[in-house]
Amino acid sequence: ARKSTLSYKAKEGKITVLADFSFEFPKTKHYLQMLRGLSLSAERTLLILAFPDKHLTLASRNLQQAEVVMASQINTYDLLNAKHLIISESALASINQNLSQK
Repeated sequence: ARKSTLSYKAKEGKITVLADFSFEFPKTKHYLQMLRGLSLSAERTLLILAFPDKHLTLASRNLQQAEVVMASQINTYDLLNAKHLIISESALASINQNLSQK
C-alpha cells in the first residue's frame, strides 16, 4: 500500500526531494521559511528524514500542517494524510531499500 501511495503522489507531482539538511537552532520560523521557499506553507506536509533530527522536529511541532517522521516509520495513513511529501535524499534511499525488501 505504501508503494502505491508513493507512486500516486509522484504521479501527481506531490513529492519534493531535498538534499539532506538541518537547522542550527530549532526555530519554527526557519521551518516556515523553508516551506514558503517551496511554496508549501499553506499545505499539509510530511517531511521524511533518514535519521532523527531534534532541531527539525522541534521546529515543526508548532505547525499544525507539518509533520516530521523517519523513513523507517512511514505508514500509509501519514502518506495519504499529507498533501505534499518532502523527502531528504538519504531518506529516499532508505525508503527504496525498505520497499524493495518486501
